[in-house]
Amino acid sequence: MRRLINQQPGRAGALLLSALPFILIVAAYLYYSSARLAENPGDKLLPAPATIAAAIHRFAFEEDERSGEYLLWNDTRASLERLLTALALSALIGTFLGVAIGVLPYVRVTLAPFVAAVSLIPPLAVLPILFIAVGLGELAKITLIIIGVAPVIARDLALRASELPGEQIIKAQTLGASTWQLVLRVVLPQMWPRLIDALRLTLGSAWLFLIAAEAIASTEGLGYRIFLVRRYLAMDVILPYVAWITLLAFTMDWLLRLLRRATLAPSAAVASKPRTSPAMRTGRAAASKSVIGPTPLAPERIALHVEATSRPRGVTAPMAVTTTRARPGSATSITDGRRQQAEAGCAHPPNPASPHRPRDVPRRR
Repeated sequence: MRRLINQQPGRAGALLLSALPFILIVAAYLYYSSARLAENPGDKLLPAPATIAAAIHRFAFEEDERSGEYLLWNDTRASLERLLTALALSALIGTFLGVAIGVLPYVRVTLAPFVAAVSLIPPLAVLPILFIAVGLGELAKITLIIIGVAPVIARDLALRASELPGEQIIKAQTLGASTWQLVLRVVLPQMWPRLIDALRLTLGSAWLFLIAAEAIASTEGLGYRIFLVRRYLAMDVILPYVAWITLLAFTMDWLLRLLRRATLAPSAAVASKPRTSPAMRTGRAAASKSVIGPTPLAPERIALHVEATSRPRGVTAPMAVTTTRARPGSATSITDGRRQQAEAGCAHPPNPASPHRPRDVPRRR
């Protein structure tokens, strides 16, 4: 029985299924637009595709009569500058707070409740306070995005840092790593993928806060242009602007996904590369030495190897002496040297600590 959970679409099928929702939306718009325009040719709610194309050409490729600028590109530049600046500052603040809360217990006890409380405040409710406190300039718009995005990133990274295996922290401290080295070499490399995922998840909220701030107090920007033409029911301008914002957000999400893959690729390559530990290298060296054989013996050293022949119990075994070469300093050469001294009449004095010492020798104290 073929289960639906085990069925995978092909490449062409996956592309078709991905484009199917967009195709259905466009088809539904064309159908209802033609139906409404058939009843009322002056209808502005669902303008015809030709009207939308004319509005795009007017805003994107024709200079404005008052400012002399291309409005679509000027609004895009202003909005992206605010958004990218706010996201960069949010990522920096969120990373600092998240790592500190997740790693340092004193910081966790002090700042974790405060960050959690700030992340639950609706940023749009703070917007009037920001306009009163810092004015209607760029600072208020960027601050609004930071208030809405940075606490969420900080809480996400703090959870990720607290989920790190304790064995890694213990091993790093065992190897002598300080707190600063532990954060830089153990914690932060594992935070980058989670940081990129957090930015991707908060990207929609950041666009929402930006559009809201530009709609209330701004003289340029995508949100400002949408709320400016809404009083004229200019759907031929609003719909292209909304589609353009969606395309920009999708492109940013796609670039962040590529960045995540690029950050994970080097670590995956290092992990797949076989490593040779010092113990393995020592074992290989010993194995190669055993194959090559021992080092040559000194030519001038001769030692006596004594072998006892088997005799019946109670019969003293004669000593059979063979001469072989012995390595200088080896145990065999040292034993045979003492035996030669005993044969020459200079016996080695017994060890006082030995339990087998002769009875006539007094114990040394």
